[in-house]
Amino acid sequence: MARSLVFIAIALIAVVSAGPGDKDQPKPDHKKGPGGFHHFFPKFFGNVSEEGKKEIGALFKNQDLTLAEVDTKIAALAEKYGVAAAYKEHKAKEATNEAEAKKKTASVISNLSAVSAKLTAIHDNKSLTRKAQREAIAALRKEHEAEVAALDFIGKRSHGFGKHHGRHGKGNGKFFGKRGGNKMERKTAAQ
Repeated sequence: MARSLVFIAIALIAVVSAGPGDKDQPKPDHKKGPGGFHHFFPKFFGNVSEEGKKEIGALFKNQDLTLAEVDTKIAALAEKYGVAAAYKEHKAKEATNEAEAKKKTASVISNLSAVSAKLTAIHDNKSLTRKAQREAIAALRKEHEAEVAALDFIGKRSHGFGKHHGRHGKGNGKFFGKRGGNKMERKTAAQ
């Protein structure tokens, strides 16, 4: 169970940390390409001939190629159609963004335990009002957005944190189970 939670946390953190990306990075153009199917053409392929776009589209559509083969073939097409310099620049930015995302992911993972302890302390502090609890969770979320989001995600999957307090820390003060219990608990209580 713990391993699956760690895997889920890592996957979520990778997605959250990756974020929307660099605003200066070329954005793919979502256009209906040759042959009537959709392609995500990076901007540096934008001025390529229709023949080139068909060739690139066929490459993107081919699901049997390995990632290494795709990279090699894209580089060759970039060279063939005179956009090799822009492609190399794109790959360099992509590598930088990926390295930064990995660094952020590692940081979030290393902080999860401490942030989880802080979140538990907020939930366990019975001297807080509901409003103060929400504010404390919001402050923790502001300081550690990715970590709290990951804990919310894990909690929703394991019926822990995040089950009820959602985005703003709202809830009934308890963070295990549903209000009124699950169906089996209600059935047992009714007997």
